[in-house]
Amino acid sequence: MRPSYVLGGRGMEIIRDHEAMERYIAGAGEISLEHPILLDHYLSRATEVDVDALCDGKDVFVAGVLEHIEEAGVHSGDSACSMPPFSLKAETVEELKRQTVQMALALNVRGLMNVQFAIEEPHSDNPRIYVLEVNPRASRTVPFVAKTIGQPVAAIAAKIMAGESLASFGLKDVPYDHIAVKEAVFPFARFAGVDTVLGPEMRSTGEVMGLDWKRDGETGMGPAFARAFAKSQLGGGVKLPTKGTAFVSVKESDKPWIVEPVRLLQAAGFKVLSTEGTQAYLAAQGVQVEHVKKVLEGRPHIVDVMNERRRAAGVQHHRRQAGPGRQLRDPPHGPDDEGAVLHDLGRRPGRRPSHRRRPGRGPGRAPAAKLRGGVGRQRPLRHAAGPRATSPAMRVRRKLILPRAMGEGDRRTAVEGALAAPPSPTPADRLLKRHARRRHRSLWAHRLLGGRPSSGGWP
Repeated sequence: MRPSYVLGGRGMEIIRDHEAMERYIAGAGEISLEHPILLDHYLSRATEVDVDALCDGKDVFVAGVLEHIEEAGVHSGDSACSMPPFSLKAETVEELKRQTVQMALALNVRGLMNVQFAIEEPHSDNPRIYVLEVNPRASRTVPFVAKTIGQPVAAIAAKIMAGESLASFGLKDVPYDHIAVKEAVFPFARFAGVDTVLGPEMRSTGEVMGLDWKRDGETGMGPAFARAFAKSQLGGGVKLPTKGTAFVSVKESDKPWIVEPVRLLQAAGFKVLSTEGTQAYLAAQGVQVEHVKKVLEGRPHIVDVMNERRRAAGVQHHRRQAGPGRQLRDPPHGPDDEGAVLHDLGRRPGRRPSHRRRPGRGPGRAPAAKLRGGVGRQRPLRHAAGPRATSPAMRVRRKLILPRAMGEGDRRTAVEGALAAPPSPTPADRLLKRHARRRHRSLWAHRLLGGRPSSGGWP
């Protein structure tokens, strides 16, 4: 379901039951003949494909066929894609090109055209191709396509629109031995608590590109695609783990599709945890995983397991003990770590916080300092102020807690990085800055009004 006008998939939602439909209608706002809600048929487990082509009304050049890695239903701007396609059959790719050429000529396109296809059961003997939309314009994939094939696609399209023929550019559909993967970049790291599940509404804020080629001795493009995909993930800021534990828990309709991924995780050395229903299904398929409780099933549940592993990785509470390389008296232990080591990073200059109260409140407070013109501001007397805010600087000790199992080289690098980082302001620093602002405002008002402080003076 979606509004009649959509930009970037805004307001689109996949409805799977009556409850979701009622919730969507209730939050849709104004619904009328001028602002209707449109219904689209959603293709489950289909593969989406983008095709970019150039046309001058007589000839058509298919610049690129991009296979999306995420299933259809994820916004095309959020989905990673591969060029050339990494899993589609050659016959399917040729059929997509044929349909693109026919639509470009029938629409009399001059310049760029983008077609979005959805292929239901793309790896079966009879894949069903659907046309989602045809746009007689450039799409966001044009820069990616141009870099992959090494041709200035946008510039050629502009010249075709100005009257030049497509044949004058000598473009040919030739095979190439490299593969490119486009990956979206998301701002999830900057917004805590944001739902990271992708859908028809676009959330990405950028793109990166991973490129690799077929090496000598490789029979297909599979290894090159794997390397290009890994490069795209690293370029997008995704830290790919090489070991650890994976948690798998899916709904009933998705269980047939997780068997092979779980096998691959176990073959790569990962430990797999699953809830009761998922574990039973995997066991029936010959895949043995460990059981973990849901949150509603009592402790210890999956959240407890995740928190325990975070503590074992070295995320510890701050301790008072200090000293170079001194071990904590009561180190928290975990299943994969023997404890933690506290490193003393030395001291840094600090300021003692002021203990003065706000003027005019409580005993020992000075009267208001009257300014000329009836404007006054309360200021404390110097003898009643207590310890001065500008007292000699203190030395504030900083501490760093690292996993005990960390190697000596990694530990040294972490300590040097912490020493090089600028210290964050302490509460005392912030208090002094606030007092300085107040003092500056008072003196500035005094100069503007031409007055003088009353007896007792300014501190």
